[in-house]
Amino acid sequence: MTSEEEFKPTDRAVLNRCIEFVIAAERRASEIVEVHDGFSVQLNPSIPNVWDANRVVIDRAGITTREIVDLTDAAIGAAGMKHRTAYIRDCDFGRRLAPEFEQIGWIAQRGLFMVLRREPDKTPDVEVFETSIEEVEDLQRSMITGGEDTPGGRSDPLAGELIEWDRRLGAAVEEDRWFIAMADGRPAATCRLIRDGGIGQVESVGALDAARGRGLGRAVAQAAAAASKEAGDQITFISAVANDWPRLLYDRIGFEAAGEDWAFRLQPGIPEADRALD
Repeated sequence: MTSEEEFKPTDRAVLNRCIEFVIAAERRASEIVEVHDGFSVQLNPSIPNVWDANRVVIDRAGITTREIVDLTDAAIGAAGMKHRTAYIRDCDFGRRLAPEFEQIGWIAQRGLFMVLRREPDKTPDVEVFETSIEEVEDLQRSMITGGEDTPGGRSDPLAGELIEWDRRLGAAVEEDRWFIAMADGRPAATCRLIRDGGIGQVESVGALDAARGRGLGRAVAQAAAAASKEAGDQITFISAVANDWPRLLYDRIGFEAAGEDWAFRLQPGIPEADRALD
């Protein structure tokens, strides 16, 4: 399915519930939340390098690109952060804005919300264990930094901030469950299931580089999806970057695309990127 194709009305309703699930959890997890007419702000100044923890959410179509840039400057920039992120709730509006943001040097990221609707095409011959966020911290840090055996990698400040954001999100929902698979006698792949209000989100699927190609990532993601189904969740979903390969894996597990979302990001070190709007 391409970005130009229309999703069914039933998919749009499911998409809206998934987006609301994510935004509600992030608001509960955030240090600062401001809700305004047409947009909201979510800030976590203590973890400034986590872009998705510090963003402006555009709730209403029709706001101009210039206005969105100004909103991110007034919120994220005023908090002392150099990056910018604007999240667009309305997928049609986000699609229309994408060329303008790309023209001024921002990254336009199209995501997919995929909903569990089919049985998986196979069952991996991999044993999966359920654990806690504390038990997977070292594995998370290794996957984030790519330096699983280097002390320098483990001190990476971004890794610590991302793990802290995971903790906050887990504390903001009814249930936060983690799954791991082993390789060579140690944890090598992980995935989490966040549950709240009859909705389950499968998230944070990852494996160590040295353990790729063994079906471990698929095994933990499939276990999390099955746990959501067994718990009776009305909707089980996972989000993916639209043009990246993991969405193909999720399709084989039984997830189907129900809709898209858009995030626009300005990386640090691109000063005055919005002058083209003047």
